[in-house]
Amino acid sequence: MAKIMVVDDETIMRELVTDTLEMSGHECLSFADPQLALEAFKSSSPDLIVSDFKMPGMTGMELLQEVQKINPGQPFIIMTAFGTIEIAVEAIKNGAENFIEKPFQPEILEHLVASVLEHQRIKAENKSLRQQLKGQN
Repeated sequence: MAKIMVVDDETIMRELVTDTLEMSGHECLSFADPQLALEAFKSSSPDLIVSDFKMPGMTGMELLQEVQKINPGQPFIIMTAFGTIEIAVEAIKNGAENFIEKPFQPEILEHLVASVLEHQRIKAENKSLRQQLKGQN
């Protein structure tokens, strides 16, 4: 279905997220180091990035900001065990599609990912239709 980059320094959480998404039919690229994920992002063009918020070296918010500089509008979901309204608002302001608080049920993640991917599909379809309409005028 979609190519999803999973970034989390915690092995258990990274594997849980990756396994959940792969069982839903997605291809996953998994990274423990956000800096390595950023480098891979430059050449991999994932459909979605799912990243932890609190990681050593670079936070998920910093990763989001760097990714948005390279590809504005890149679909991105922030995960955190330290969820606050302020973090959620900041993530959305910085371009995240959504925010999920740990721990979460796999079904919640699956639904959220499906929702973000559907939103992106509709945006792409809308853009394509607008271009077609412009070509007719």
